[in-house]
Amino acid sequence: MCTTCYQCYERCPRDVRPTDVIMELRNYATKLGNISPNHRAVVGYLKNFGHAVPINEEVKKRRVELGLEELPPTAFKFKQEGDDKDLKNFEEHMFDLPPVKEEKKEEEET
Repeated sequence: MCTTCYQCYERCPRDVRPTDVIMELRNYATKLGNISPNHRAVVGYLKNFGHAVPINEEVKKRRVELGLEELPPTAFKFKQEGDDKDLKNFEEHMFDLPPVKEEKKEEEET
């Protein structure tokens, strides 16, 4: 349930750095195929749209009203600039999630 707000990190009197530990545990769990559906969805948004939050027409309109570009900068901006060698390498590793880990059946546990 960690939100990576770093509050525990800043308050820890022993400099334990719990947030770093939690992120490493999450990375390890992901390699084993344990990733929440919400996090998997965020990776899908990054892969398909270049940013973690899908931008709908209302958001685009508000951005323009605020004097911003209709779409925020995304990872895919670099493709348009012609230097996407590093981006391709990033995509290969970022979007290559392990399959969803199968839940053990109750029968096997008993």
